[in-house]
Amino acid sequence: QFDEAFTQHGVAPQIDSESKFPIYWAGLERHGSYKCDYMKAVVQDLIQNTTCPACKRYGIAQNVRVKSVSRIEDQTLWDNYCYQRKALRAAKTDDDCRARIGQTLQVPEAVLDSDCNEVFLWHGLPSDKVANVINSGLDNRLAHDKGLYGAGTYFTNQWCKALQYARVPDCNIRSKRCGKLGTYACRCAGPKKALLCRVLLGEPYFVKPEDKLKGQKRPPERPGAPVGRVFDSVIAESGVADGRAQVHNEFVIFDRYVVYPEWVVELDSQPVRAGRNY
Repeated sequence: QFDEAFTQHGVAPQIDSESKFPIYWAGLERHGSYKCDYMKAVVQDLIQNTTCPACKRYGIAQNVRVKSVSRIEDQTLWDNYCYQRKALRAAKTDDDCRARIGQTLQVPEAVLDSDCNEVFLWHGLPSDKVANVINSGLDNRLAHDKGLYGAGTYFTNQWCKALQYARVPDCNIRSKRCGKLGTYACRCAGPKKALLCRVLLGEPYFVKPEDKLKGQKRPPERPGAPVGRVFDSVIAESGVADGRAQVHNEFVIFDRYVVYPEWVVELDSQPVRAGRNY
């Protein structure tokens, strides 16, 4: 059953650069958070369907229960996002690029713009950081400069990767309060949250096995383009990037306005079991 705002309209949203917000939004105020019960089952299915085969084999990341899902409606963040979407749409990426990005996460009734490679992606983070994101977005200026593929904001289309970063306050991937047992998932008791975001990939750069991008503040330059013109994002593919040692797919953006954190997923507060062999 869809939320009241969608039911009232009864039609799917359309891509329209002049639209102020998706038609299934409530649109009652400039900033609001709305719990969507129907999305709990949707997200639970996404968790199962977007866990990579290797993690499924070891029972990692799938024993997670979704407690609630909330939709974030923020007029300012959305206006900024739409402006960037319109600009990227004008560039129109080619079909080969879109095909290589592969299957993306699907949300009922949400229409994505393939001309600018708009996708839904996961983002895991400590739960005490979510309030900041809701109010001001995901700010790449706060990105860690030791990121393997540049100092940007990282996303993934694989739930098992996002879950590694969905942690309680004071526990993070580089300083795990739960120790080595928390490598694949936070083992601490307490609130854990993840984001399901709209992301504009535009014309992405696909990382090569030999690339060294750590510390870069922007994507690589485009070959054959005017000097200084860079790609719009970076994609590190499993089995290709990092000398073919990359385990999960990662997507990196360097512009805070090309991401909209639309859905906040709250997980059960109990410790997550990493898997039967971990």
